[in-house]
Amino acid sequence: MDSQQFRGISDSDGIDFEEVTDESGQNNASTSGLCRPPPSKRQKVHRLPVDFGSTTDEEESDVDFQATVTTPRRTEILPTSSSTSRPHIKKKSNNEDTPVHSKALRSMLTKVLEQQAEILERLKRIEKREEERENNKKDEQIYVPPSVRIAVRDGYSDGLRREFSWIFDQKNHNESLNEDMTNHVINFVKGWNSNVQENVIQCALKRYFTTKKQEAVLQQKDKLQDQKKKRVLYERKKEKAKRRTAALEELSTKGWKTEETRAQIKKILKIDFMSSDEECDDGFITHPPSWQSDTFAKLKSKLDTVYLETCSKKSRRLMQKRTIGSSHVKTLPNYPEECSWMIKND
Repeated sequence: MDSQQFRGISDSDGIDFEEVTDESGQNNASTSGLCRPPPSKRQKVHRLPVDFGSTTDEEESDVDFQATVTTPRRTEILPTSSSTSRPHIKKKSNNEDTPVHSKALRSMLTKVLEQQAEILERLKRIEKREEERENNKKDEQIYVPPSVRIAVRDGYSDGLRREFSWIFDQKNHNESLNEDMTNHVINFVKGWNSNVQENVIQCALKRYFTTKKQEAVLQQKDKLQDQKKKRVLYERKKEKAKRRTAALEELSTKGWKTEETRAQIKKILKIDFMSSDEECDDGFITHPPSWQSDTFAKLKSKLDTVYLETCSKKSRRLMQKRTIGSSHVKTLPNYPEECSWMIKND
């Protein structure tokens, strides 16, 4: 035993000892029942220490172990349950590495939802419109006697005297803001004739409300047109005053009149003292105010001539032809005392 060295060979059954010859080439078969042919005399046997904690390459697939596998994704190592199975590698799902939906996908889903909501809203409007059409057809089939229509009209007039009203911005006569007037008309009609059916009264009320609403819209349009006309007239007078002020400044550079006179003229070159224009086919017809003196008329004519001489060609093309027409009766505005020459003497 002293001349023999043993090396450990690991296998699946444990550790066996193999007889190793010494350097002289002799062997001892009695050491182990498992004897292998001795190496050649020239072969030198390396002596390796026995390490019971180590394993060979052949055993790595058979021994229970924990392995760490490096992959592009994070892995989790679980111990195997048998010596013959391969190590289990739990891959991390894509849901843990990246968001469930990318930014582009979320944006697409948002657009789809918006379009879906818009489609549903359109369908609701269509259904509502169809329902109104059906109701209108039913109303058209209801016969409203002339006496009921007159009673509804009289009831509405009586409601106005009692300070009731309909708000025509509302959809129909049954809205909450219109309940007072509607209830008054219904009671008025029933007081006149209690045998009138409810659906006939409602149909008459609906038709009368629609008529009054159309009248209110037309009146509002007329008011808007009047406001537009007033705005246009105001802008024209404003532009006149601006042009004549520019002409006065041009004359000031040439020493026209005295400084005191120019100061007085500047005070009356205001919108309130400008004449109004009326549109015509050839341009405008100017209607001077009834209180205007000849001196003031000549002054404005001179300033208009100076402006035409000094303005650019483009501005001159934009100015339309003006013809002096009849005077309009206007209320005398407040004017400076030193400018009394602008007022006509009666």
